[in-house]
Amino acid sequence: MGDEVIVKTCLELIDDNGKETLMSESFVDLRQETVKTVISRDTLDVPTEVDVWNACVKWAEAECKRQGKLVSAWHPSASQLPLSRLSRCRVQQRTTTTITRLR
Repeated sequence: MGDEVIVKTCLELIDDNGKETLMSESFVDLRQETVKTVISRDTLDVPTEVDVWNACVKWAEAECKRQGKLVSAWHPSASQLPLSRLSRCRVQQRTTTTITRLR
């Protein structure tokens, strides 16, 4: 099996188990490049975009500790925080709010 096939298979497994992947203790130990790859996938199956956001905040805090810097989700090392996914979160929240009001 070639490297590309292995990577593709692993990413599909991550996609199918999105929430479990993001909540796993080892997620915060990933390299920044790997975090970017995981969270940027449109096929990542998560209940809400808030789950992605929370995982990235935890990762950023762990990265600050690794670098011996003040713990902050807004540290430059956290530049991969899913700002593009945040817009999905806002749409999702508005839709949920609208549906709730209609009930």
